[in-house]
Amino acid sequence: MSEPQDPSAGSIPDALSTVPEAPPEPMPVHPVRLEPDDPLPTALGVVPLRSMVLFPGMVTPLVAVRPASLEVLQRAATVGSPVVFVSQRDPDQMEPQREDLHDIGTVGRVLRGLRFSDGTLRVLVQGLRRVRLGAAASSSPTARARVSPFAEVNEGSAQTEILRRHLRDEFRGFGQQTGKAPLELDAVVSSLEEGGRLADYVAGNLPIKHAELQAVLEEADVELRLALVRQHLTRERELAELNLSIISNVQTAM
Repeated sequence: MSEPQDPSAGSIPDALSTVPEAPPEPMPVHPVRLEPDDPLPTALGVVPLRSMVLFPGMVTPLVAVRPASLEVLQRAATVGSPVVFVSQRDPDQMEPQREDLHDIGTVGRVLRGLRFSDGTLRVLVQGLRRVRLGAAASSSPTARARVSPFAEVNEGSAQTEILRRHLRDEFRGFGQQTGKAPLELDAVVSSLEEGGRLADYVAGNLPIKHAELQAVLEEADVELRLALVRQHLTRERELAELNLSIISNVQTAM
């Protein structure tokens, strides 16, 4: 009587399991040179963001999958052009049109990029300044749009400076309270002497809702922006204190 044969013997190996995945390919990036007072082009490439907000000064990784976003990012990297990053009103919208995007976004630049074998592009981007989004400027509605400057007010007022100092100290306390206060965080907070930049940095590091982040981005009055971020920070501190209290009570009961 013959022995039962291994059903996998002599079969063709699964190509997906035997062919190693190709390593990512670095994407050449031409540097973007854009000073704070430099005028912007009248139209720029647009990359819609799902459930996130890019603030000026923020450096963050992004994964691009949609063809329009891939085209915008690759072209920007090739020619050294800035890009507008703007949040979608509905994060589930797969092919957003201009009306599906918020009116205020952030001009940014691509710092580094990697192309992956699955067609995706992973980039490190840096936000530079706020911008107001106008009408679509090409046949592909989200590929390019007209842009105009976003004016901020009350940056140098005495009230702004007072609010900036309060927010700085409170955010340091929040970091120590939650155990998330690395030395580099304290160094960054200490170096931000403009109230608007500090408000943006703190908001970008708080676990708050997407709509709340967008509201911070859209606030042109720096005094009001600082006050708004302080409100969010106060709420998060209270939640952190409640969480610690609950943990302490549970440990005591055990």
